[in-house]
Amino acid sequence: MALVNGTKLGYSATGTAPITYTDLPGLKSVPDLGGDPELVDNTALTDTILHKEIGIGDPGDMEYTFRYTPSAYSTASAREGKVTYFEHKLKDGSTFTFSGYPHIVLSGGGVNDPLEFTISIALNSDITATIASA
Repeated sequence: MALVNGTKLGYSATGTAPITYTDLPGLKSVPDLGGDPELVDNTALTDTILHKEIGIGDPGDMEYTFRYTPSAYSTASAREGKVTYFEHKLKDGSTFTFSGYPHIVLSGGGVNDPLEFTISIALNSDITATIASA
């Protein structure tokens, strides 16, 4: 059994190997990784039923939520709009690496709501999975 607890999101300003990732503190929630492929209609006029092919997938919104601290928010904001390299690392050591353009939003709220910020990432690469051996 595995839990999402212990998952980390690291970042790097450079994609030059070997990449060293710095973990962003206070990670509270992570997105689903991957996405359903689009079904592409490839039906000819002479076909009697629809013919579909599997197209490319859309991972949707890559949104990571963090507990607000001035230093974490400042660090994340410094990367806004710049190509950034990310490592989504599970507690078992499995990693999912990708690059994209981060956008940072500070949450609103009311009385007794924790202050959070969200990093939304517009992907500009594939997600590469490296699964830890059992």
